[in-house]
Amino acid sequence: MKIATGWLFSFLALAVLAAASHASAQAGDEEGRAAAAAQAWVLLMDSGRFAETWDGASAGFRGAVGRDAWAKQAAAVRGPLGKVNARKAVEVTTQKNPPGAPPGDYVIVAFETDFADSALRRRETVSTIREPDGNWRVIGYFIR
Repeated sequence: MKIATGWLFSFLALAVLAAASHASAQAGDEEGRAAAAAQAWVLLMDSGRFAETWDGASAGFRGAVGRDAWAKQAAAVRGPLGKVNARKAVEVTTQKNPPGAPPGDYVIVAFETDFADSALRRRETVSTIREPDGNWRVIGYFIR
């Protein structure tokens, strides 16, 4: 009986670990998809295609600011910094239903960015949300 019980325990432990590993892999895949969406979005910012960043942003982002107003604000903030010399993702975090934000699944990607016309290395924070269609889109962008 001890052998059978030990075998059953080992089997159940492996099954639990496999399920946890699968869930972790799925979460990692979603983080990767969100980070890729954030990266693609900042590349549009880099090329000065600010109106297109609005087009590809989440419904919440587009509802908060109009297309022309966003393009004007983004140009005013990013223009003086010049081209990007280097950018590196330094932090990726996940949140569910963060306070003060619309409910949902979020992945926040922080980049350390070196701009040609800035003496300081900047931190860009791009917040993405999983939209009802399953795609990750930008809902927030901050630079300091």
